[in-house]
Parts: sequence; structure tokens; C-alpha cells
Amino acid sequence: MLPFDFNLQEVFESYLTIEHKGFLSLLRVVEPCVESFPEGNQHMGRPSYSVLPFLRAALAKRYFKIVATSDLRARLLSDANLRQICGFENIPSAASFSRYMSYLADNVSLEESLGKMVKDYYKDKSVDSVVRDSTAISAREKPVNAIYYGQCL
Repeated sequence: MLPFDFNLQEVFESYLTIEHKGFLSLLRVVEPCVESFPEGNQHMGRPSYSVLPFLRAALAKRYFKIVATSDLRARLLSDANLRQICGFENIPSAASFSRYMSYLADNVSLEESLGKMVKDYYKDKSVDSVVRDSTAISAREKPVNAIYYGQCL
């Protein structure tokens, strides 16, 4: 009888696409910097979901450029690899998904943790960037005739 000596994570990663591998690399960088969230401790009713899969799903939404939360949920339902990376066994209902996403959007400690990570990274570096504002400026459509208003040029 031969012993099975293999790393399940390596086997799983061998079946991932380049996009999935990139997202997994992003999670490996970001997750150690994020403070842990308190898990809901309900005494009655259905047990609450863990926040970590929703955090990963929120990061996936940005990484894969998914616009709507409903589209993200549909992607998780159809993409077994992404569902496994995020840590979902079953995808919650649309209402639960929306509730957890708004909780993450309102969470200040998450923003502080990620902001601290960025500050630490750019601490000794000079950041050169050009920012262009494309805000529309209201202006007149037609030139005003100065003579008509009693003004001379």
C-alpha cells in the first residue's frame, strides 16, 4: 500500500486559471494585514455566517471588476474555484449577501487596516503621479455681444 503524500493546496492551485492565481496571491498579501472581525454570537435563530468569506468576495468584486453585488453572487454560484477561494460552502441568499457587503462597506477598522498596509508600503518611497480632473465646468454656449449690453471693448 502506497502512502499518499501530496499537498492538497498545490493540487487545487494546479487547476486554477491565471486570474484565480492572481487573486489568491492578492489574498495572501492582504489578509495578514486585516484585523479579525468579531463573529456574530447569536443565541436564537439561524447561526450567522463568518465575515471572512464575504471580505474575500468583496475583494474579488474589485479584482475581477464586477459591478453589482448580484453579479458577484451569480459569479460565485457558477465559479466553483472562486467559491472555494473565498471560503463559501453554500452561497447565502441575496439579502444576506447584501447585508454583509454593506457591513463591510461601513466598517472603519477594515479601511484603517488596509490604509496602514499602504502607508507602510509607501513609507520610504516617492510617489509620482499625475491626477487629471475631468469635472465638467459650466460655461456659456454662445459669446455675449458686449456692445449690446452697453460695453465697449
